[in-house]
Amino acid sequence: MTETVTSDNKTWLALDYFKFATAILMVANHSFIWWLYPWGYLYTHPFIEKYYYYAMPLVFGSMLIPLTAGASFQRIIVHKKLQTAANKKTLFFVTSRIIVLFFFGYFVNIAAHGWDGNPWRWHVLHFIGLAYLVSTLIERFFGIKGIIVLTLIVLSVYPLTRLHDFEISEWLLVQILIGDPYGSNSWNFVPWYALFGTGILVSYNLDKYKRIPLNFCFIGLTAVIVALVLKTPAFAFSEETAYGNHIFLPPWSVVLLTIGIGLPGICLLDFLKDKLPNKTFIRDIGNNILIIYTINIISGNYLINLIRESGLRDNNNEPLYTALMGMLLFVIINITVSIGFTHILNKWVLRKKIIIRANKISRSK
Repeated sequence: MTETVTSDNKTWLALDYFKFATAILMVANHSFIWWLYPWGYLYTHPFIEKYYYYAMPLVFGSMLIPLTAGASFQRIIVHKKLQTAANKKTLFFVTSRIIVLFFFGYFVNIAAHGWDGNPWRWHVLHFIGLAYLVSTLIERFFGIKGIIVLTLIVLSVYPLTRLHDFEISEWLLVQILIGDPYGSNSWNFVPWYALFGTGILVSYNLDKYKRIPLNFCFIGLTAVIVALVLKTPAFAFSEETAYGNHIFLPPWSVVLLTIGIGLPGICLLDFLKDKLPNKTFIRDIGNNILIIYTINIISGNYLINLIRESGLRDNNNEPLYTALMGMLLFVIINITVSIGFTHILNKWVLRKKIIIRANKISRSK
């Protein structure tokens, strides 16, 4: 979910812009849901219920995080040349990143919800750590073809795993692999690894051809068409679909639609990348989604709790315009805090650390 690889050319610029957009949508989606869910149930209003569907791109932005994480994983693999590295070096590299992801995952749980809020719950950072491990093993022994096969298998078996009997699936491993709709664990391996694997394939082809092949655009558009033919249901305005773990077990066609939205988006940015400014700010934000996510979850939860406890909002008599204006302001504040703090941290801490390390290496030579 985070990487430190930089590029001297525009090969990866489209991916950097896509990750930047995904990060913004992720923060906006979290803020949107928090604002509508301040009292333990959704704030319902006829206007919001009618037009809530148009806010769903925010949700798809969050659901595209595995795709960007997969692309970042493969990008690191390419630059570190782990395909030919010694087994010990590969194991150390992957293990260190998995440890970081799991550490931040549990840190976010405790910092945002406290010890009483299920600090051991499974979410996106743990999922990406597991995806890193699985992808490294698959690519190490079976190459990129193994990633293709695993991605297709995960996508194919999801309609079956989605229908399993959750009442008897109390094992944590089962919940991690195929879902936990009534508990607190989210981001199950099936079906979301399909997006992670798709991201790996995008990054692999981007490195190989220096452009994203048009085949990916056609695959994405085909996925959208199939999803529409299957009459993909709109996300209903309810607690089960808008907030909670049911959102991680959507209809199969919704997974296809998410892939279908992501691939043409990356292809379009790749087509326009020669005209896109190569901004350091864009790369910094896109390459530090882990930090953005951590800041957003912690600060956003504290802020909405503060608003709820202050009595600023009246769940019975709140006018629509107040709710909408407050929601817009809340989204802007969360984006500013998450993106701004990450940029400052990267500019004044991480980048200086890299420069100091580079100077020490050059002096030693």
